[in-house]
Amino acid sequence: MILSCDTIGETIRTLRKQRGMTLQELTDRSGVAMSSIVTIEAGRRKAGGTVDTLLRLLDALGMECVIRIADVEDIKVNVATNEGWRTRRAWRDPKVPGLAVVEGWGEYGSTYAVTHVESGKRLIPVAFRNLDAAIVCMRWLGDEARKYGLSWNVSEAEIEDNQEMDEIRGQAMTLFGEGQS
Repeated sequence: MILSCDTIGETIRTLRKQRGMTLQELTDRSGVAMSSIVTIEAGRRKAGGTVDTLLRLLDALGMECVIRIADVEDIKVNVATNEGWRTRRAWRDPKVPGLAVVEGWGEYGSTYAVTHVESGKRLIPVAFRNLDAAIVCMRWLGDEARKYGLSWNVSEAEIEDNQEMDEIRGQAMTLFGEGQS
């Protein structure tokens, strides 16, 4: 089940009723004030109050909360390796054309790299151990390129010959380069 700011209250109410719980029982199990639960269930607090409140309510309802990055497509892309082109599992954000996070293998298991789709090459020489961290880096690169009016959805030559893109990659190495690989 995926919650959004617009559906939290409705979901809490549905789960409570499915479990045959009264408002008082949910209050007793969660420690959240009944007035807060009523307000959340009615949709008057779109985000469900604090994260702590939401986690306490979900726990009392026997649910687990998993936070993940939204709006990425699971795809396959070709990447350039020392042995030639290989198809790898990847994740792409439609708002960041030209880039993907590609799964690879490192000494400690799965690693993830921000890759330029056109050339199949790593855009910055960082191997992330965490998929979400790599996606954050990819989105940051997209945001930075947009600030300059650029796009990563160009040929490898256009990236290598562009001073602004070189500056963005240098900033990425400064921000994301340490402690990732």
